Amino acid sequence: MVPECDTSCKLSVVQKFDTLEDGVQFYKRYAMVVGFDVRQSTVKKSTTGEVDVRYLVCSRQGFKKGVLQGAKPICGKDRGPKTTSRRRTSNRVGCLARVGFRRVQDGGFIVSILEERHNHALCSGNSKTFLKVNRKLDPGLQTFIVNCIWANIGPVRCFHLYKEFVGGYNNVGATCAEFYNFKRDFQAYIHDADTQLLVQKLANKKEVHSDFYYAFDIDSDNRMARLFWADRVGRSQFARFGDVICFDATYRINKYSLVFVPFTGVDNHKRCVTFAAGLLTKEDTESYVWLLQQFKETMGHSPRCIVTD
Repeated sequence: MVPECDTSCKLSVVQKFDTLEDGVQFYKRYAMVVGFDVRQSTVKKSTTGEVDVRYLVCSRQGFKKGVLQGAKPICGKDRGPKTTSRRRTSNRVGCLARVGFRRVQDGGFIVSILEERHNHALCSGNSKTFLKVNRKLDPGLQTFIVNCIWANIGPVRCFHLYKEFVGGYNNVGATCAEFYNFKRDFQAYIHDADTQLLVQKLANKKEVHSDFYYAFDIDSDNRMARLFWADRVGRSQFARFGDVICFDATYRINKYSLVFVPFTGVDNHKRCVTFAAGLLTKEDTESYVWLLQQFKETMGHSPRCIVTD
């Protein structure tokens, strides 16, 4: 079958593009509109390493080599390791749809080969969202996911929130799996710099609000061992209701194995208010002495009574 679409989306033989990337993106947009996936095929380079010829084919081009894929080694009794295979279905049907770009003398690229016919049905309108050419995270969407990560919003809720912004799942441009994968890759990217990001964020708050206070301490391995912070509201609340405070550490339920130590009190409406907070890697005497000393220096004086376990 030959896909039908607007003529402005179709390629034609000898059509010229300034760069190879322009031609590739044009063909991917065409595939996005009509409903099929694209993958890269043969690439021919010159002696200088520049691409002279590139072919793009339908994702269902060719056939798989054999019907059994994904061999897994197992051990038989007294026979050593052997191999078993599990059966996988293939979507390859030998489709011949393809396009070829060839470099010309002036440096541009022309369409040298074009085959529009497919030997399989194309995706319907509702299924186009799941095509690989339609599943990509543009910079704006990546920024939105990062902001949700900072706000401790998971990928599923982030996906549903973005759907409300753009008016439907078809307009998101990605599936929930892409949101999961981007969050995983982002957290892996900042894995070794997460402490520095936290300190930088606290420093930025200090520049905006001069009443904000924070302090941290590192251990012998140059890793953060203790952290304390208090904002303007908490210090103001302590000046009014800081006669009696309560603090107790939480259990180590986070992936960093840190204990959270909030300093709380009660206002004149009998509601709990937070004065300051800290994070500790060890619940030893030295850590608590450091934490309480930071609290005392920040608030200016000690409370009359401290309640703890």
